[in-house]
Amino acid sequence: MELVADREITAEAEYYARKCGLTREEAQRILDEAKQGQKSPPPERSW
Repeated sequence: MELVADREITAEAEYYARKCGLTREEAQRILDEAKQGQKSPPPERSW
């Protein structure tokens, strides 16, 4: 299962790299950062 997910993430990174003019590594880093941000709940607002 992990290999399929890796292939999907790699394909997504390649797509965004082409579409946005990034290297595959840059796109992969952005997707990794976004994925990490989804793990934690949004910060509480003080207003």
